[in-house]
Amino acid sequence: MITPHQMMLFGGRGGPVWELGIVHLEDWLQVESEFEAAAALGTLRAVTKRVLQYAAQRSIENIHNPTPEAMMNHTADDWLAEWRACIREIAE
Repeated sequence: MITPHQMMLFGGRGGPVWELGIVHLEDWLQVESEFEAAAALGTLRAVTKRVLQYAAQRSIENIHNPTPEAMMNHTADDWLAEWRACIREIAE
């Protein structure tokens, strides 16, 4: 089962749609929200999609080119660290 939190952050192809104080996600999840929060959620979803694509590409590169530099784990990657810090801040 997909939780509402997973849906808000990772779900579907479309972004959130704000209408009269309600954010609609993928035609089934509705959350009361101010416009600014809906816009921030849309931005976070777009960045998260990009981060996941980046991490997947790095993993593929590590498999096909296992040099010491390529074997660097994702926790040492500055770009991913910034995203993790942002997600932790939101979660707290």
